[in-house]
Amino acid sequence: MDVSVSQPSCFFPLIQSKEFISALAGALVGGVFALAGTWLGACFERRKRAQESQELVRSTLEAISTEVEVLFSRYMKTMGCIITALAPDKVLNMYYSVTEEYFTVFDNNAKLLGQLKNKELRSSIISTYIDMKGLIEGFRLNNGRIKEYEIFRSNDRAAPASFVQAKLQEIMLLRKNMTDSIKSEHNKLIVQIPKLISDISDNISRGTY
Repeated sequence: MDVSVSQPSCFFPLIQSKEFISALAGALVGGVFALAGTWLGACFERRKRAQESQELVRSTLEAISTEVEVLFSRYMKTMGCIITALAPDKVLNMYYSVTEEYFTVFDNNAKLLGQLKNKELRSSIISTYIDMKGLIEGFRLNNGRIKEYEIFRSNDRAAPASFVQAKLQEIMLLRKNMTDSIKSEHNKLIVQIPKLISDISDNISRGTY
């Protein structure tokens, strides 16, 4: 007996349907555009973040330049001109009040310097601030030495004269060394700071930061 299985006349009807093919093609095209849109959106977002980061670094550099320029100008109008005129064999006999935290911009934004691509500029900024902080510390130490000298010179403790004289000579030697150190930092910064301000301006103009 001949037994045959006939194929349904509707076998794979959807595949044979033009509507299905059109829908499938539309879905594929839509998927491609959706993926492309997502990719482009991510690219634009990354670019936006990079531009914002670049702008933040640029504005920080401008603020650092202003901070350095203002502080150094103020210093040169006060103690700086005295240090410049101080003879090599003289000792600084004046107190210089250095009680504030002067480097607000640098201290609050130091981590952004790590984003600088210009290593030479980054190194110059950091070394300049180290030298400025060293100069301030020198004045603080010198203030202490002056006070110490005045105390022993007044001899309120009724110490033996020989002891007082030896102590005064010791303190004076320390003060002379401190004065020389202050003058050294001062002379270095006189050259270093104008150069840093100029370098920052040039690199901002060229976009090489």
